[in-house]
Amino acid sequence: MHIEEILLNNNKAKKYDIIRNICTFLFIFMCHFVTFFSVFPGICYYDLNEQINQYILREFCTNHPIIHTLFEGFFYSQFENHNTGYAFATIIQLLIVDGAMVYALSFLWKKLGKKWLYYLAIVFYAMWPLNSLLAVSHTKDILFSAFAFLLFIDIYRYMFDEGVKTKWCMARIVAWSVCASFFRNNAIYATAVMAVVLLIVVFVGYKRHNSDKKTVQLTVTIAVSCVVAIMAGKLVVFATDGAAGTNQEMMSVPCQIMARIYNTTATDEEKEIITQYIEEPAEYEYYLSDGIKKQLPFSTFDSKCKHFLLDSTIIALHHPIQSIEAVWFNVQGFFDPFHMPYGYEHFFLATCDYRGGATADSKLARLGNFYYQHFRVTTDYRSNPIIILLNIGFYIWLVIVAMIIDIRKGNGGIIPYLFPMLYLGTLLLGPGAIARYGYLFIMMAPIAMGLAISRKSGDKD
Repeated sequence: MHIEEILLNNNKAKKYDIIRNICTFLFIFMCHFVTFFSVFPGICYYDLNEQINQYILREFCTNHPIIHTLFEGFFYSQFENHNTGYAFATIIQLLIVDGAMVYALSFLWKKLGKKWLYYLAIVFYAMWPLNSLLAVSHTKDILFSAFAFLLFIDIYRYMFDEGVKTKWCMARIVAWSVCASFFRNNAIYATAVMAVVLLIVVFVGYKRHNSDKKTVQLTVTIAVSCVVAIMAGKLVVFATDGAAGTNQEMMSVPCQIMARIYNTTATDEEKEIITQYIEEPAEYEYYLSDGIKKQLPFSTFDSKCKHFLLDSTIIALHHPIQSIEAVWFNVQGFFDPFHMPYGYEHFFLATCDYRGGATADSKLARLGNFYYQHFRVTTDYRSNPIIILLNIGFYIWLVIVAMIIDIRKGNGGIIPYLFPMLYLGTLLLGPGAIARYGYLFIMMAPIAMGLAISRKSGDKD
C-alpha cells in the first residue's frame, strides 16, 4: 500500500508538472504573440536581403548560416504575400524560443526552494519587451541563442541533477550543440575549445588520481558534438553547393585598429600602407567595424590577407594605446552597463525598416510605436531611465556573477558556463557589441542566478 501511494503521488506530480509547463508556455507564447502582432510580420534585419537573394538564386554562402537561409527562404517562397511567409517563420521561431524558456523554467522549479524566483523569471521572459522583441526578430542569433540556452541547461542538469537520465541527457547535449552550430559558426569554435579545456581537466584529474566519471563522460560527449557539428555543416554545404565565407568577415579587430590609428597617430608612411587595403579609413566608427571591413578589396583580399595581417600587426605594435582603445571601444557594450551596444538604434526594433520583401503591417500600431519610442536607443540614450536593463552588458554581468557563485560552491561549478563564456570570447573578435549577439545571456540571466543560488555548496549529484 505504501508503494502504491508513492507511485500515485509520483504520477500526480508528473501530471502537475505537465499542466504547469503547458500553462507557462501558453502564457509566455501569448505575451510574445501580442508583441509579434505589434511588429507584424516580425523584425527583419539587414542580413535578410542577402539571404533571400541567395535562396532565390540558389547561390549559398557560409557567410550567413545556410540552414537559416533555407529556413527564411522556404517560408518566403511558399506564399505570394511575403508577409504571410515571414509571419509563419516568426511563429515557428517563437515556438522554439518559448519552448526553450519553459524547458529551463521546468528545471528551475525542481531546484528552487523558494518559488518566487521561478515566477519572477516567468514574468521576465513573458513581459519584459527585450525578450519578446528579440524573439520575433529574423536573425540567426535568436535560434542560435535558444539552442545554446538548451545546451547550458542540459550540461547543468547533467552535472547537478540526480534525477537526470544520463544517456538521454548526453544525446540532448549533442543535439543542442549541433543545432546551435547550424546558426552560428561561433558555436563550433566554442565547442572545440570547451572539449580541449575539459580534456585538460580530465588529464589533471587523472594525474592527481581524482578524475571524475561525469566529467570524463561529458568530455567525450562534447568532443563528439564538435565532430558531428563539423561533419553536419560540411554536409549542408555539400548538399547546397555552398561557397565558403570570405576572409574579410574575420578581420574586424585589425580593421578597427588600422582605422583608429589612421585617424589619430599614424605617420604619412603608415597612412599610405593602410590605404592600400582600406579605401576610406576616415569613415571609422569606433563601435562597429562593418563600415571599414566592407572596404577591404573582396575580389583580391585572399591573396593580400597575410600581408594585411602582417602590416596591421606591425602598425599596431607601434601604436599600442590606440590599438587597445580600438579593441575596447569595439567591445565596450558587452561589459560597460552604461554604454549601449550597437544595434539598438539601427537594427534592434527596426519596426520601420523591413527587408527581404516584407512590409510593415502592425496589427497593434500603438503598442508598436510605444516599443519604438521607448526601447529604441538613440544618441541621447543616457537620459533613458532604463538604460541598464536594455544593455546586454548588464545581463552578461549577471551570468558572470552566477558563474562565480557556482565556482565558489565547488565540484565543477564552472563547467556549465564554459560554452557561454567561450562564445563570449569569440564575440570579442567580431564586428562590435551588437545587441542581438547577447540574447543568449539575456535568456540565461534569471535561470543561471536562480540555479546558482539554489545549489548547495559542494553539491554534485
